[in-house]
Amino acid sequence: MNNNKEAEEARNIMLQMIKDEDGFLSDNIVKAHKMAIKALEQEPCEDAIGRSDMLDAIGHGTTYTSEELQKIIKALPSVNPQPKTGHWLRTGEVDVFYDLPSYECSKCGQTSLENGDYCPNCGAKMQEVEE
Repeated sequence: MNNNKEAEEARNIMLQMIKDEDGFLSDNIVKAHKMAIKALEQEPCEDAIGRSDMLDAIGHGTTYTSEELQKIIKALPSVNPQPKTGHWLRTGEVDVFYDLPSYECSKCGQTSLENGDYCPNCGAKMQEVEE
């Protein structure tokens, strides 16, 4: 996690929401969700290798000893995993029932009536709405 303090604070807010009986939870829910997302976002990793690089390096149908595989893996360049990002694209259509514009994820093509921060289908973090 990015920050254990943020995760603990989000946990405490969620626990407080369970105890609240006033019904005024919307601000707490929004705050908890934003904090949980921030706390769970992927940290940079300097010791990762690319899947396609690994598959190219080992080839198909070849058998290696564990020592040979270790040498192959150590020789591969490190990569920094990047979070999947995309954009909401306006489809130009309007939902008849809700009278809301429709958006499409630029990564997976899933349509949605809400242009939230993340695609509910593929999990891509949305940067902005593109016209």
